[in-house]
Amino acid sequence: MATRKATTLLLEMLEDGVLDSDALARACLNYMSEADVADMAQSEGFLDEPEDLDGE
Repeated sequence: MATRKATTLLLEMLEDGVLDSDALARACLNYMSEADVADMAQSEGFLDEPEDLDGE
């Protein structure tokens, strides 16, 4: 039994072409707090250093 039912369902919908990846990414980024977005971006290597966020 999947513990991340919503995540699994959304990923399956992406794979099946039911959802648009750009629309889903935008929805997730808009829903998340700025701190969550920054943490995810750094942990996934999208932003190398916290200094990348300076000057907001």
